[in-house]
Amino acid sequence: MKKETKQHYKMYKSGKQWVYAGLATITLIGGMGSTPLVLADELVSEKTEATSKNADADEKDAKADDKEADDTDKTDTPVVATPDPLPAVDLTPGPDETPETAAPAPEKSAETSKVNSENSDPKTEKTDAKADNKDSKTDNKDVAVVSEKSTKNKNSRAGTTAYSFGLADFTLDATSTIINGLSTQGKNKVTDTNWDGKLTFSSELSGITTFASNMFGGYSNAYNNNIVSVDFSGLTGLITIPASAFYYSENLTTVTISNLQNLTAIGTATGTGAFSSCGLLTTVNLVNLPNLTAFPTDFSYTNLTTVNVDRLPGVTSIPSAAFQACTTLKNININALTNLQSIGDNAFNGTAITDVNLSNLTHLTTIGMQAFASISAMQTLSLADLPALTSIGSYAFNFATNLNSITVGNLNSSLTIGASAFGSAKKGGAVVPANGASDLASAITIRDNINTNPNYNIRANAWYIPAQVTYNFIGPDGQIASPVTKTTGDDGLPIRVGDVRNGSATAPYVKYTVASADSLIGSQANYTNPTIKDGSGTGTINALTAEINYEYDWAQAASFLVNYVDIHGNPIPGIEPQLISGTVNQLLDIEQIPSTDPRLANYDQKAIRVSTDNRGVWAPIDAIPGDGYTLGDNAGHNYQFVYAEKSTVTKMYIDEAGNHITLADGFDHTTLTVDDGDTYDFTNDDVPNIPGYGDGKFVQIDGGSPLVGDVTEDAKIVYYQYQTEAKPGMLYRVDTDGNPLVDANNNTIDPEQFGTGTDGDHYISDSLTLAATVFDGYRYNNEIWYTDDDPTDSNANWQRDETDDPSDLPTTLGDNNGRSYKFVYAAATSVSHKYVDQSGNEITVGTDGTAVDPFIINGYVGDSYTAHAAPTIAGYGDPTLKSGDAQGTMTSGNQQVIVYEYRTDAEPVTIYRVDTDGNDLGSETLSGHYTDEDLSLVPKSIVGYDFTNLFASGLTATRAVPDLNWQAADALANTSLKYGDNAGRSYKFVYTKKVATSTPDSNQQTTKPSTTTPTTKPGTTAPTTKPTTGPKTPSALPVSGGGTKTPGTTGTTGTTGTTGTTGTTGTTGTNTTNTNYVNNPTTTTTPSGTLPKSGSIANRLLPAIGATLLASLIGLLAFIKRRKS
Repeated sequence: MKKETKQHYKMYKSGKQWVYAGLATITLIGGMGSTPLVLADELVSEKTEATSKNADADEKDAKADDKEADDTDKTDTPVVATPDPLPAVDLTPGPDETPETAAPAPEKSAETSKVNSENSDPKTEKTDAKADNKDSKTDNKDVAVVSEKSTKNKNSRAGTTAYSFGLADFTLDATSTIINGLSTQGKNKVTDTNWDGKLTFSSELSGITTFASNMFGGYSNAYNNNIVSVDFSGLTGLITIPASAFYYSENLTTVTISNLQNLTAIGTATGTGAFSSCGLLTTVNLVNLPNLTAFPTDFSYTNLTTVNVDRLPGVTSIPSAAFQACTTLKNININALTNLQSIGDNAFNGTAITDVNLSNLTHLTTIGMQAFASISAMQTLSLADLPALTSIGSYAFNFATNLNSITVGNLNSSLTIGASAFGSAKKGGAVVPANGASDLASAITIRDNINTNPNYNIRANAWYIPAQVTYNFIGPDGQIASPVTKTTGDDGLPIRVGDVRNGSATAPYVKYTVASADSLIGSQANYTNPTIKDGSGTGTINALTAEINYEYDWAQAASFLVNYVDIHGNPIPGIEPQLISGTVNQLLDIEQIPSTDPRLANYDQKAIRVSTDNRGVWAPIDAIPGDGYTLGDNAGHNYQFVYAEKSTVTKMYIDEAGNHITLADGFDHTTLTVDDGDTYDFTNDDVPNIPGYGDGKFVQIDGGSPLVGDVTEDAKIVYYQYQTEAKPGMLYRVDTDGNPLVDANNNTIDPEQFGTGTDGDHYISDSLTLAATVFDGYRYNNEIWYTDDDPTDSNANWQRDETDDPSDLPTTLGDNNGRSYKFVYAAATSVSHKYVDQSGNEITVGTDGTAVDPFIINGYVGDSYTAHAAPTIAGYGDPTLKSGDAQGTMTSGNQQVIVYEYRTDAEPVTIYRVDTDGNDLGSETLSGHYTDEDLSLVPKSIVGYDFTNLFASGLTATRAVPDLNWQAADALANTSLKYGDNAGRSYKFVYTKKVATSTPDSNQQTTKPSTTTPTTKPGTTAPTTKPTTGPKTPSALPVSGGGTKTPGTTGTTGTTGTTGTTGTTGTTGTNTTNTNYVNNPTTTTTPSGTLPKSGSIANRLLPAIGATLLASLIGLLAFIKRRKS
């Protein structure tokens, strides 16, 4: 069925407005009639053509005036403002539309509405507003396009145009807080075939509290089928979303209701929902709704997949059947409802949630019947930290056929569980305590409830609480192996709470056979006899973890023999071998084994040998085992201690002074014990390195023995002499701030270390030279510091040298004894002069072109300086010391700057004071000022004259022609500006001579100059106003080289500040636009004659009378028409 679209074009709302139109016409024509006609004795072709820039600005100002009028109307009456024009909408019928069903354009433009608002009578505004609302409803009804029921298909929208819906898109009630329906503009948007279907609300609607029920709902609603998503976030004042608001919105997929601080209800408390029968709805977001007290009730039997809830403190219950049969609902964060107290019957029955998490709902008391029944996708369930839960309804989780894990904890001890609450759960599932042993009781409650069903009375089917058995292996010295944990028993099924260790048990629990220690970790080399202690191998497993402890004893170590022989391997007479035995943990100190038999006093121990794995083979010990070596570590190896009779040759170590040098072992010599009669040869022996000394060399001194000789009963001594190494020192070169010196490339000059060289330059006898080296950019400051501490230590004690003379320092490394030094240098630096103007800008050249070069004083840190006198700079005044010290001491960093400030001389300004005939009334030239001083433009009082106008000269190339390009500058009168901002302009104050009032010519009416004062500031465009006669321009003005000019008349284009064409003295002159004051139009001048004359009243009377009669006739006709209707 096709429905015709009617369009109404109304000029006014009622007949009485014809009268208003007549009055407006009279006013308009009267104004036109009052405009003086200009008659000229000669034709003056003086055309003023406004530039496009001025025209644009005038248009903007006109719109601003309209906006002010609108704002005034809003203040006087509560009428909703007419919206701005809609964006361009393609109204071409689509392939499935006929011209009759295409959406019409908006009925009235914003411009028409604004005109009506401006012309309306404030007293009748409220009455008109009501009439407007009534007509609007009628218009909406006429314009709306209603599709037939058969066209409502579940088609996804392919549009790309996004709209934000605001005040102009809806009709409101009288309080402007309730949306009653869509306006014509709103209907056009929702029926636009290119709309993307996303319904969002702008911040203009923040005062809306609710909207009409079924506004977007209903099977026959022409608009709801186009909506694919709705976001209520812009309706910040919304209190309720009414029932059936989006009923049967079949293409609606996403609903977002978030950050609405005042929202209290969605749908009604009786169960009538706002989104019923939205078949394609998949996602619902309910976030930050602090005052929402009831959870929505109408999402059952939808295609929901995700429900996101968060910060809903007022929601205490999920209604019955809220999401029943939402077979695709997989995701909902129920535990975000922190104040939830109850979940209604069938609330989630038949959904597809895989992991149901009800943890931490500390206020939850009730889970209704079949609340989560028939969820075959459910695999896990969390019931942790529910201290208030007292009831789980019958069949609450029934037919969750894939449920295999339930996590519980902190459940109320009074919890009651209805029949078959967990019926048909997957067989062999686990109940897991959330917090370990503290939640075991809660887990047992749920487990036992499930297992009351006969389907779960055998071990393979029964629900269980997982347990584990941990084996510990403890020796005399503590844990000897890592614990072994078992989670399954001999039957391959999980170990569970209720199983019995090594004992009989009742089904579904079984005996858990304890494993042997050897089967778990194998035999242990140093331990023996593992035994289960503390009865841990028997009893029921009543905890989540059962421990079985094996304890071990130390094993017995293999025994071994110790033999005593001479250097030839023969047993020492009278000394018997020793047998040593014990447990593997006993310590073995090999060096303490030798016998203390006094018969060994004449022998020196020469070596220790140990038997190899082949017990008949002996080998020297490379290193004596340290602390912690045990009999178990020895593993039965035998030992042989080798001795020789005492007969010695000694190596003695002395320094350059003959003093004995003590070695690291505390001896000052090395004694070799050999058999009597043998020879010795130290020729190729290595001389030991002694820390703090150079290489040792053999010396033959009195009482000394040669390197090669025979061993006799008399002791022999071979001497080696060493040179003592000097202690190293450091030489630092720093500036007066203690910083290291740097070279020309800014690289740090490293300190010098002395006393650490090789080949004879690091002994105490070596010479030492410490000199003050010259470095570029520095001067030695005759300052030396020293320390005997480690110079790299921040706490080293540095002291000032008494002489500060390098030549007085030690000359040998021995005399210096490791002392370090700092030589202090003064860094090169400078003091510079800088000259700036009063704005802080640096002056580099005077106005005469002379360069200004800042002066620099060079020196070193610590030097005193005196600043140079500041120069005289052309174009600037006397300098003032702005910052810095004229005298002082140089510091580091080249950062000292002495700044002199100069004030910039201003260009002279000529002030002309003339009467309207151009006669001078006291002109003057202002000079000797600075650019930051104020230039006063206050008119001077002159006896017998009144100030009339102010003119400013344009920016000219030379000051020799001060009268060129005069521009009206009345807006600057009685103001001031900086000389620097004036840019060399001159000013002309025009005065009118006071005269007695005379009787005007009866045949000629005198037109007074307009006294309208421009309202625009310099640099802005004045609004377009009714043309007026400009101020009187002086008939004679100063000109270059004397003489006078006859001024032109003021232009009549209506732009304030436009100056007419200046008269000529023989040649034609053209005014130049001065953009610094007003936006002057381009002026074209033709040769002029005499000034135009003012029109007489007779020229205006006839048009005024005619306009009045015409307006009266129109008003009479309107009145008659109104009476007839």
